[in-house]
Amino acid sequence: MPAGVVRADTPRTITVNSQGGAPNFTGYNLNTLISIGTSWAFYTTSFTAPFTVKDARMEFWVGATAGNIWFDDVQLFPTGADLYRRDFTNGSVLLNGTSSTQTVSGLTGLQRFNGKQAPLYQYIVDDADTGFTATGAWKTVNYNTGSLSGAGASASLLAEPQNANGPYYHAWLGSCHQLDASSGTAQWDLSLPADGAFTIQAWLPAAPNASTWTKNAVYEVVSNGNVIFSASLDQTTAGNGDGWHIIATGLNLAVAGAPFVRVHNGASGSLIADAVYATSAARYNDGTPAPQVTLWPFDGILLQRQTPVPAPTSRVNSVVNAASYQPAIASGGFVSIAGSGFGNSSRSWTSSDFSGTNLPLSLDGISVTINGKAAYVEYISPIQINAIAPDDDTIGQVQVQVGPRTEPGSWCQRLTTGFPVRS
Repeated sequence: MPAGVVRADTPRTITVNSQGGAPNFTGYNLNTLISIGTSWAFYTTSFTAPFTVKDARMEFWVGATAGNIWFDDVQLFPTGADLYRRDFTNGSVLLNGTSSTQTVSGLTGLQRFNGKQAPLYQYIVDDADTGFTATGAWKTVNYNTGSLSGAGASASLLAEPQNANGPYYHAWLGSCHQLDASSGTAQWDLSLPADGAFTIQAWLPAAPNASTWTKNAVYEVVSNGNVIFSASLDQTTAGNGDGWHIIATGLNLAVAGAPFVRVHNGASGSLIADAVYATSAARYNDGTPAPQVTLWPFDGILLQRQTPVPAPTSRVNSVVNAASYQPAIASGGFVSIAGSGFGNSSRSWTSSDFSGTNLPLSLDGISVTINGKAAYVEYISPIQINAIAPDDDTIGQVQVQVGPRTEPGSWCQRLTTGFPVRS
């Protein structure tokens, strides 16, 4: 995260950029416009570096307008993952706002809900994956009418519909395998994540020629080299619409058995091999304690408290710089905190609140801490507090708390920290 204090003699927009050196001048995902004013202000932006390199540089493009711009205390520092948590009387919500898997540890007093939703394990093995193999004269075919707005577009899954008026049909990821000969097999390695009971389904696209497919596709589940389950599927029913077709339910499988799904043709017509979908009977929401959870990219979870806690009588909703109303706050600067339940008084400090020349750390019992350090409280009301941030050399995210009535963690915050501060 780049951060720094900037002002200009006239308002202007500058560009913050990062790139490598000659001859390619590779961009490193930072190219941001920032509008700056004539007063000193703290500015931040963020980006995700795509590579680990030694030639990266941060640049400030100040534009073509003549004038003066002053920079101070410019820094580049790593930020924590965008993990968010909000606590409630009966539970907590966790959200992974990143594009990578994140594990949250150190959770206390929380458990998963009991429910039938959310299989503990669910995954797809496509015929384009390395877990798929085939014998015989299979060919790869595209059964696909496109991907509107480019969502998930690829060479097989085109960016726009090929047939805007229908019919609509899609092989999984745009393509699948088709066997027109009488002999041959296809196989999907399940790479089982754990022992347990699983449901196995097969995907078939509603292709226009589905009526010419086999009426007897024989699917077998093999474990320890032996066929432990077999089922027949009429693939011509795919013409009724794209969808998953159940092969087996509640099938007990073990990792040690290295199970896989295999299909061959038990009749005439073309045989289709696309994706298979495995889901566990074990549920993610099984009521067990949750001292740690792993969240997939852009995933979230609701957790239940083992013992409900009293609802906090006050709650912080936002923290901003009182001068700019921006999220960045600075040591020695006024901070405005909005929320509810901040006592019953509405007043500013008076001379009686001072101890000699020392500014008050609380008004009518309402106090503020920023990054664990006491702030000076200038104004209080039931819905707003103004305070002066304490000295702190932290650059980055910090936690802001109101006491004594606010329960820590009772508002939406980053797990790593809460609001930016600058000394």
